[in-house]
Amino acid sequence: MRKDRPVWGYVPMCPVLMAILLFVPPRDLSAQQRTHPDRPERKDMVDRVERLKQMRLMDDLQLGEEEAVRFMAKRKTHEEKMRGMSAERDSLLDGLAISLEDRAGDDKIGAACDRVLDTDRRMFEERKQYQDGMRKFLSKAKYAKLLLFERDFQSQVRDAMRKSMGRGQGKFDR
Repeated sequence: MRKDRPVWGYVPMCPVLMAILLFVPPRDLSAQQRTHPDRPERKDMVDRVERLKQMRLMDDLQLGEEEAVRFMAKRKTHEEKMRGMSAERDSLLDGLAISLEDRAGDDKIGAACDRVLDTDRRMFEERKQYQDGMRKFLSKAKYAKLLLFERDFQSQVRDAMRKSMGRGQGKFDR
């Protein structure tokens, strides 16, 4: 793959991503959800980026219809599990922050840290199971494209956001 252009190339998707990012103010991308009558909610923005990601992924992997349905079902199940565990982890971290503010004892803080680490282990295991399943399901070349896509898409979204906020160039613009 050439280093001087993004994974999605110079297809009409790049303007779509930029349009999505330009209509969502940067502060709506924070961990806390904000609502305002004139702005879309964070969930709407996340859903739009997720749909764009799915479209690009299907295009890059060039899956057949049956293969695409099975792939997306596996991916959706994985994403739902990861979202649930991520929410659980965030809740545990919020509890940990409260324990620290309340100057809780070492036993309580240690137990809270153990619960966070246990959630991290379960998240890692879920990712590993998903990756193992995808490796068996897809051809070696398609699996490699999936791995590269996952890395590059996140980087490109961050770079596009930085660029739209005027914070400098991303690595694909150099």
